[in-house]
Amino acid sequence: GVAVTVRGVNFAPSGHMLVCEFGAIRALAPGTFVDANTIVCHAPSSTRAQSVAVRVATDGADFSQSNALFTLFDPRLPANVHSLSPQAAPLHAPSTRVTVLGSNMRPGEGLLCRFGEAGASAGTFVTSSESLCTAPPLSEAAPSFSLLGTQPA
Repeated sequence: GVAVTVRGVNFAPSGHMLVCEFGAIRALAPGTFVDANTIVCHAPSSTRAQSVAVRVATDGADFSQSNALFTLFDPRLPANVHSLSPQAAPLHAPSTRVTVLGSNMRPGEGLLCRFGEAGASAGTFVTSSESLCTAPPLSEAAPSFSLLGTQPA
């Protein structure tokens, strides 16, 4: 799997007891101690795109609490858009923040959103199933949407 650098505090060189857990995948990966603030774990493979919390245990059992997410995606497949929220905005709104729900979304530079024929605007990656975009005023957009690719981070 991909080497993932995990940064935190109070990591200890605890040999085979130092492990990482990758969220819902529930696979434990051995950790390599770098220093008290850094360890490296190898991400497990997954059969689906997903963003998972990464947690660490220095004793093999008691895992840290974490808001750190790691995203697995299939680079051979495009991102899929399932829904937009909101689906409408006032006619003369200056711009509207839109939540894009889908699958196989990936982090990285260059996430772009395009509403109709209006120019593409930068989007914000949240998880493998959510991104945020800003819709331009209606006078510039048509009633269609596309999520354009990203470059790996």
